[in-house]
Amino acid sequence: MSVIEGLVAYLRSCPLVAEAECREPYIDLTASDPASPAAQTAGRSIKKQYLDGTEVIEANYPLHIRRQTDGNPVRREQTFFLEEFRDWVAAQNRAHSFPEIGEERTVRHMEMVGGIPLAVSDGAGEYQIQIKIIYLQKGRNV
Repeated sequence: MSVIEGLVAYLRSCPLVAEAECREPYIDLTASDPASPAAQTAGRSIKKQYLDGTEVIEANYPLHIRRQTDGNPVRREQTFFLEEFRDWVAAQNRAHSFPEIGEERTVRHMEMVGGIPLAVSDGAGEYQIQIKIIYLQKGRNV
């Protein structure tokens, strides 16, 4: 399992995402359908490396969600969604409830570091939610 597959599967377990009735996410692109989210990788850096080859890695994953934006009340609801989603991610982090991202990897920390509207028109808007995870990648020099 890849990191992004594990993260997407985990985030789909969020009650807010389930309520939004999102379809299976695309990778690296969004469709015109408002219920079609997308996930992509945005960067990965090694924060620490141990003698056995084990690494502490920080990675960022932007998630794009297209939502209806018919009028200010609906856009306000989208803002509330972003705030509630941030709270859910923070609660999961405090509880050490993390995604499964493969046998050789263990998540240590997860947070939502951004949630912004990228493009908003009268009919639909695209919102970007950025998730940062820090995980341990088991070394291969054992």
